[in-house]
Amino acid sequence: RVLQAQGEVKMRLGDAPAAEALLREALAIRVAALGDGHWAVAETQSALGEALAAQGRIDEATPLMTGAYERLLAQRGADDRRTRDARARLGR
Repeated sequence: RVLQAQGEVKMRLGDAPAAEALLREALAIRVAALGDGHWAVAETQSALGEALAAQGRIDEATPLMTGAYERLLAQRGADDRRTRDARARLGR
């Protein structure tokens, strides 16, 4: 969770490349620990998608953010903060 939080801070500071590096590391750790289908993995994928989109890498970002939102919606529900954050990243 610390790496993801650091990545999100880097995004708020406008440093998308640094955010991407931190979020990729966080994603690898979460996938190894929890498996690809876990909602926490989707949370990190959504944040990573935002970092990619901020760098103009829309073709990489869109499937990550869309898949993450759909998984969070299914597993956590529409009212969960993480789902709302993922929806906001998609602009929905």
